[in-house]
Amino acid sequence: MLVGLNCNQPEVLLIGGLSSWLYGSGQTARGWEGGISTPAALPRRGPRLAPAGCLIFKLRLIEAKWSTFRLKETKVAKLKLILLMLVTLVMGVILGGYLFADTRPRSFLAVNKCEGTCFQANELLGLLTSVGIQRFLALLPAVVKETDKTIVIEHPSPQARIHYLVIPKRDIKNIGELSDGDNEYLVDAFKLVREIVKEKNLTDYRLVTNGPGYQGLTYLHFHLTAN
Repeated sequence: MLVGLNCNQPEVLLIGGLSSWLYGSGQTARGWEGGISTPAALPRRGPRLAPAGCLIFKLRLIEAKWSTFRLKETKVAKLKLILLMLVTLVMGVILGGYLFADTRPRSFLAVNKCEGTCFQANELLGLLTSVGIQRFLALLPAVVKETDKTIVIEHPSPQARIHYLVIPKRDIKNIGELSDGDNEYLVDAFKLVREIVKEKNLTDYRLVTNGPGYQGLTYLHFHLTAN
């Protein structure tokens, strides 16, 4: 411990005296009661100045220990940061795998194959709609009807007295990308439309879906409107 350092120890006297001389004090390396004599090359200005050299030696030891402590502290901080980044990366991969497991690829997620359609707003909205339908269905507002394959909600900005959105629960981007496995979802969507038409005795109605060039979001849905 630095507190218990004895300034009259020979090695401390010698190093302290040398430190004092190197720092321009011209002090001897002798202790209070004598001790080792300073080498002849060192100036001699009195036998009682050695404690100043010892103080410099102590300060140097404190500085060295503080530098070592700061170095260890920096290494620990860097290690913590690396571990945090790794944990965040793993959690992101797990969360992304869960959220997007049932979604179809969007062009902005495949930059090398997007052919000028990358990063468009309708692509992002389509992806968010897919995640919402697949994972957060209970949060959808104004639900009119629902089956295990289709959900019907009120349009948030209706353009007619009746304006419903008929949405398959399968991620289909548009009619042009229907596959054989999607048929049952399409049939179920039309069944729900039929039920609504009968229940409300609709005659002047329209059922519309948009192609990629007109879609506000790249997710297949139908607009059922009536006055």
